[in-house]
Amino acid sequence: MKQSGRVLYLHRTQGRGAEGAHIRGMVDGFRAFGWTVDIVGPPGVDPYMHIGPDKSKDRVLSKVLGWFASKAPQVCFELVELLYNAIALRCLHKQWKLGGGYSFIYERYALNSFAGVFFSGLKKIPLVLEVNDATVIERSRPLALKSVARWIEYSVLQRADLVVTITDHFKELLVSRHGLASQKIMVLPNAIDPKKYELEEKKRLKRAALGIPKNCTVLGCVGAFVPWHGLEFLVETMARCCDKHDIFFLFIGDGPIRQNVEKKAAKLGIKHRVQFTGFVAANQVPYYLDMIDICVIPGANAHCSPMKLFEYMAAGKPVVLPRYKPLLDVVTGGKEGIFFEPNDATSLRNALQKVLASPSLCREMGDDGRRLVFSSFTWSRNSLAVLERIFNNKK
Repeated sequence: MKQSGRVLYLHRTQGRGAEGAHIRGMVDGFRAFGWTVDIVGPPGVDPYMHIGPDKSKDRVLSKVLGWFASKAPQVCFELVELLYNAIALRCLHKQWKLGGGYSFIYERYALNSFAGVFFSGLKKIPLVLEVNDATVIERSRPLALKSVARWIEYSVLQRADLVVTITDHFKELLVSRHGLASQKIMVLPNAIDPKKYELEEKKRLKRAALGIPKNCTVLGCVGAFVPWHGLEFLVETMARCCDKHDIFFLFIGDGPIRQNVEKKAAKLGIKHRVQFTGFVAANQVPYYLDMIDICVIPGANAHCSPMKLFEYMAAGKPVVLPRYKPLLDVVTGGKEGIFFEPNDATSLRNALQKVLASPSLCREMGDDGRRLVFSSFTWSRNSLAVLERIFNNKK
């Protein structure tokens, strides 16, 4: 394997949440092996801005882009995505002139994006395409120009030198829908940086500061909460068990369904047992997870590799999660976590009650999960796997 060189990392995200964590993880992984990585993204976006407190003075452009992404009519949004390729090409060319020669381009694929594959062909360097979103999956925001997006996606995937995706299920979809050769696709689930889970004792948070009562059992999860994350389902399912097990719900993050969850909790008479932290800086998430006793993934999708799962295990927490194949590929039921049947309230309640009844089981699952993720699911392992595949042509 080539020992060092330069990587041109291309993305079209806001650099926040799971997207930002994934970008930083791969970039830090490459850098740990001695590679220089230069990041090209939308104007005003810096994935490292959101690790700690946001101290930037000028984020107007970033805010405008975020507003447009969430409010613009879908057809307008997709037309702007297409036009953005011109901006991306200009930025890539500018960075090429500044950085000199690059060994390869690593692109976090975005729909309607073809600048990366065009530029890699122009400069005759390999393109690694990381696919976390695509036309082959059901999307919360349906496409208006789906045939255009599908044609671009097919063309880009065919021309990429290596495609990286997060689950075997996603790989199967890319093979069946786009006719990609199976050996061209690497499956690398999401991961963590172990150093971020070595907590400093003086920085540990106190439950009382968040209004969490003493001696209660805290169920929780982290995220930019959206309808399919199942928070309402979790609260409604466990409402009648709250007094028996003295349960408190801690939701680390925020999102469009927050008000719905709070209204549901009030209707069920457990509003005092539900707390949202609001968005939390990435470097603070492990400290918030430290206050949780049992982590829950109440909702997901069939192709998922949720970043939060690996964060929960890294924090040494037992996990209760839906029985989807990508999750079964990572977690052994009864060892690192307990599964329930998706959208089945009785199954979820039974799974949680099993964990709630056994503190020793909680500790064992937390310890097993931490060992698993530290040994098998780290960003450095993912980055090394990509480097080895490119330069050793490993199949």
